[in-house]
Amino acid sequence: MNKIVFGISLLGMVVATQAEPLFNAVGSNTNTASPASQPVGENAQAITGLKLIEIDIQGIENEEQRKNAYLFLTLNQVVNENINRPDYVNFLIEDGAKEIAESQQPFGYYNVRVDSKREQSSEGLIVHYTVSLGEPTQLTNVDVRLSGEAQNDPPFVELLNDNPLAVGQQLDHKAYEEYKARFKALASARGYFDGQFVEKRIGINPQNNSAEITLHFDSGERYKFTNVTYNQTELTPNLLQRFVPFSPGQPYTSKDVATLQQDLQGSGYFSQVLVGGDPDPVSKTVPVDAQLEMNKNKRYLIGLGYSTDQGPRAKFEFNWRWVNERGHTFDAKTFISEKDMSLDALYRIPSDNPTTDYYYLRGGGHYKDNDDYRSKRAFAEGGYNFRRDKWEHRYGLVTAWEDFRIGLDQADTLLLYPQARWTYTSTEDRLNPDSGYQVSLGLKGATDQLVSDVSFVQADLRARGLYSFNEQHRVIGRFDLGGLETNDFHRLPVSLRYFAGGDRSVRGYAFENIGPRDGSNTNIGGRYLAVGSVEYEYYFKPDWALAAFVDAGDATDKDFDFKVGAGVGLHWRSPVGPIDIDVAHGFDKNVGDNVRLHLTIGTELNL
Repeated sequence: MNKIVFGISLLGMVVATQAEPLFNAVGSNTNTASPASQPVGENAQAITGLKLIEIDIQGIENEEQRKNAYLFLTLNQVVNENINRPDYVNFLIEDGAKEIAESQQPFGYYNVRVDSKREQSSEGLIVHYTVSLGEPTQLTNVDVRLSGEAQNDPPFVELLNDNPLAVGQQLDHKAYEEYKARFKALASARGYFDGQFVEKRIGINPQNNSAEITLHFDSGERYKFTNVTYNQTELTPNLLQRFVPFSPGQPYTSKDVATLQQDLQGSGYFSQVLVGGDPDPVSKTVPVDAQLEMNKNKRYLIGLGYSTDQGPRAKFEFNWRWVNERGHTFDAKTFISEKDMSLDALYRIPSDNPTTDYYYLRGGGHYKDNDDYRSKRAFAEGGYNFRRDKWEHRYGLVTAWEDFRIGLDQADTLLLYPQARWTYTSTEDRLNPDSGYQVSLGLKGATDQLVSDVSFVQADLRARGLYSFNEQHRVIGRFDLGGLETNDFHRLPVSLRYFAGGDRSVRGYAFENIGPRDGSNTNIGGRYLAVGSVEYEYYFKPDWALAAFVDAGDATDKDFDFKVGAGVGLHWRSPVGPIDIDVAHGFDKNVGDNVRLHLTIGTELNL
């Protein structure tokens, strides 16, 4: 811990400084050792050869003030050492009273009295200091003013309104320095690079324990952005300029520069991104320069794993980071497990904002065959995805063919339908946020009057939220609601029906084991879904938590009969996202009341 110091010099009755060096210690004519203290040189022979074993300070209750008092003491340098220079140690003991008194000035105490006493024991020397803080210095006048272009800048107006220095409060030099620093930091972040304090003063009258503060900040002119320059890359300048979240002539903010850095880095095109710029005091502009290093053009990934719901599994991923100079991308994923196989390919064409806006073409299929059902599906999809503020929009057209058998239902169905999804995310950090929430609404539908074999309308609403009370305690809640109407449910593909149970649904039950059953006692899926969960996490280490949760839900054709599961878990907030190991017990004997292990890996907010 560093000493808490300040640089105000006492000038008679009133202290007034124009510019205070933050890290200079101060002197005082009001803080002295008491007459009861032993004079320097007295009993020097008596302490020769003794070991200074302890320094004891009494009379300071506040822990931060006590720590500062100990840190100020030069006498600390000879603790646990044999006293070979008794006169010097006596001097340090006497001077320690002044140092302790000075250590309390940053907290507003200017009339401190310190008494010192030596105690000899068989083990060595103990030095006792008894402190009388006196009355704290109170603020009798606070004058904070802002001039320049920042007068009408909302964050600066908010900073003025959030003044922690108020008349009647105890003088606190730490609060004063921190408030000053906020002006400088905000000026730098919002482009007021010429901003400075034209007057900054603390006036102190130790006789009546009063103080006055004057802070006058002149922001000067706000700097503006110019064009962003890039080094030569394999991508077109037009594409790179569409990453820029600001226009030439727009007022500077460091947040915009950081956003550009993050968006370029997160695009996948580049392995290294350096964005910066030096303010030009003549033109009052900030030229921004971005130095980019291209990533490897292609990426391959082969993975093996295990899921409690799907057993052993393998996957292959191919990522073509840029297909051409216009930044088109191609991704393909193949997944194989005991219960299903799938292929999913996605081609994206960047739009106005390459970070969030793109046209897409998607195609693929799956094959699933287990005890409950068999399904073969192929699909093709095209659409447009874009983000406006915290809302993400996706609109598309899907054509899908599915050949399936589930229970007594068996069909070969072709569908053509539009779909839309709107997702709101409250936080930019979706991977491991401390707090935040996400809500997503989806709509889709088809008619047997246009290509499709079945008519249907489907809507779903999903939500997930997290709230951290502090660094150790957090609660998580989620719900999934869905419903569909169709003219022929038995021909509706399995992929559009609702099931519940499993890692991300109702823990304590097998994957998709909750739902209405037909005459063969097979879960054939439902028309409606309702699932909810409440979870508590206790972080016993920064990234490790113990969890307790209760899940409930049902997939049904008529009335809901909620199945409840509860359990405990061990959760790790890893660099690649949360990894949760949960043990849960289902309480419905008809669906399964066994204890089950659940393992999930993914992002906290990704509905």
